[in-house]
Amino acid sequence: TPILRPDGTVVQCAGYDPPTRLFLTEDWPELGCKPSREDALAAWRDLGYAFSEFPFVTAEDRSVLISAILTALQRRLLPSAPLFGFTAPAQRTGKSLLAECVAIIATGLPAPAMAVSGEREEMRKPVAATLREGHAIVNLDNVEYPLGSPDLSRAITQPEYADRMLGQTRNFRLPTNVLWTATGNNLAFRGDLAVRTLLSRLDSRIERPEERHFQIADLKRYVSEHRRKLVA
Repeated sequence: TPILRPDGTVVQCAGYDPPTRLFLTEDWPELGCKPSREDALAAWRDLGYAFSEFPFVTAEDRSVLISAILTALQRRLLPSAPLFGFTAPAQRTGKSLLAECVAIIATGLPAPAMAVSGEREEMRKPVAATLREGHAIVNLDNVEYPLGSPDLSRAITQPEYADRMLGQTRNFRLPTNVLWTATGNNLAFRGDLAVRTLLSRLDSRIERPEERHFQIADLKRYVSEHRRKLVA
């Protein structure tokens, strides 16, 4: 997807861009480099409509979602970014769907889901493996207990992640320009992650959230079909 250069101009033409050292696979001709306030408000309405049927607890919880989308688009050039969590008191409220839609807008595909272990060593290995694979977005899916990991905290905060190759004596250094999301019922964080996370809360306030009906029946399909407009 297009991305903002440090000088505020937009990478929107296909090919290699020397200032950012990134490669854009296709042209995005509809993007303007000098948007007006009216353009910004119209964009807010477009994004808001796509997610208007989610039961956000407050306006701030909706803003966390918008922040996640904007961060996902720009993450490759950011030295660090918070983890974005989506939580609700009950299952089938839409937490995973929100995380998937953030990834679809930014990459065209849902993010790979990563299981979470409570053991530090078991968390260290998937964090390192994820960074080596170069994913743009990774979702920690269905976290069932307070999440705390010094290794994940380092990957979120530092521009590079250093560790030792498993079974070897040499070290490696990896860029950390990955967006991390997490979903879970009553999601909670401990340690450094508690202050490195933005949390979006949902609450349908009904006993069976899965029985709701929506104007946008298939949101992932809607987001895919309108992806260029939502990115712009």
